[in-house]
Amino acid sequence: PEAGLASSAASAVRKHRRRAQLMGMGSYVGEAEELRLRLQDAADTAESARTGLAAARSAAAAAGAAAGSVPPPDLREAVFSLERVRVQDASPVRMGDVLITHPLACVFQPALDQAVVLVDEIDAQTGHVRGLVLNMPGRATMRELVAAWPDEPGEDLESILDMSLWRGGDISGGKGPQEDVRWLHVFDGGVVEGAREVAPSIWSGGDIGSLASQVVAAQSKSSAEVFDMSSVVRPVIGYCGWSRSQLAMELERGVWVRARVATPEAARALCLAASPPAPAAQAEDEGPLTTIFGQVFVQKVGLGIASYHFSTEEGCYISYESAPPNWLLSDGSRLPAKKFFSETSWDPEARTFRGRVDWVPPFHGATRWDYEMVFSEDLSKIVDGSVIESKEERVANKRSFGEDLLYRRWTQAAAHAAASAAGAEIFRASAWRAALRAAGADMLADFPRGPGADEKLKGRLNTHFKRRAEEMERARSDIPGL
Repeated sequence: PEAGLASSAASAVRKHRRRAQLMGMGSYVGEAEELRLRLQDAADTAESARTGLAAARSAAAAAGAAAGSVPPPDLREAVFSLERVRVQDASPVRMGDVLITHPLACVFQPALDQAVVLVDEIDAQTGHVRGLVLNMPGRATMRELVAAWPDEPGEDLESILDMSLWRGGDISGGKGPQEDVRWLHVFDGGVVEGAREVAPSIWSGGDIGSLASQVVAAQSKSSAEVFDMSSVVRPVIGYCGWSRSQLAMELERGVWVRARVATPEAARALCLAASPPAPAAQAEDEGPLTTIFGQVFVQKVGLGIASYHFSTEEGCYISYESAPPNWLLSDGSRLPAKKFFSETSWDPEARTFRGRVDWVPPFHGATRWDYEMVFSEDLSKIVDGSVIESKEERVANKRSFGEDLLYRRWTQAAAHAAASAAGAEIFRASAWRAALRAAGADMLADFPRGPGADEKLKGRLNTHFKRRAEEMERARSDIPGL
């Protein structure tokens, strides 16, 4: 929808500019043309981002399948509603408000991108506003965290030590891990001393011993075969914060979609949604490596997206099985699933692999890639070397391993971590879209986001920021005395 609207707007401005030109309104034509260019940029950004969405989904699914995990349920159809607070509403933010990131607002801020934030505290004296991100599952558990506590946790906390931590933001209280964890739960202040209600039937904090006891009591009363503790309590570490004036400015500029939780059902759906399922357990990897053959090396995006497969000395190839659909050869055809190296050699003493890839038709303008890969002593990653891209025997580009290209060996542990990360990202995006829909922002919820789409989106935004910086510099140079 965004691409269509922006494209139609650009077309309307184009017609308006031509009429203004015919009427002799020369001074206005330049402004109209600039507006047209910006609207066209918006249309191109939305359209190009949309083409990468399928690749983003397939990459996440491939990572999950590699480790035998089951993706978490799609939360886009979650049945709860939020009361949206419009931008025109100048009323101050209050505790319990929900802030949902606009799709374009925090693309370069991972901690807040695609975030659903609950405002859980407002300091009346300083005006500081604190919020907890609700849709960022973490990898660590409470048991791992308490290892850093100055004192051993008591036996009364045993019931909650294996709970997964959630990430509430990128700010730490600086008081130590014990004080930095915040607890969202369903137990009111009458049974957990010191707990504060921050949303309908959702409380925060209180005495941790009493909280652990309530979890045990809830477990004993449950008729479920496997009791899901995350349905009644969630540990959150870190938070995000603003001054009142800063947050008011961000709301005015549309950085956040603001909403309010009206019912306990909606509050629980947001604050205590079921965690994404853990990937299947994997067997431990064998001992130290003595060769790269029989191994696979990947970038952060995982298998099938330019991953290196050293099957045998004569059978080494680059896998493009899960490559984004916009990775095309010069004739418009898709990349092969396997692109084999030729002229390969392996020097075990120098831990160096060399090989060549020929592209016919060309890929990204190059007809040949020459590789030199230097591996770490334990053969766990590629630490040095380069890829030289040539066009008609002329060097067109050079990329360095360890700097531009970061590759690590694909292990069972890596597969498990990738599947876990993929599941967490799917959960995060689904919960974000569900919250936008619950707030009545369906058009924003449908905006294409994901690894493939985001790469194009960031490129477009960088171009826009560069243009704006140049405009500001030109305007500054026109001011006398500066």
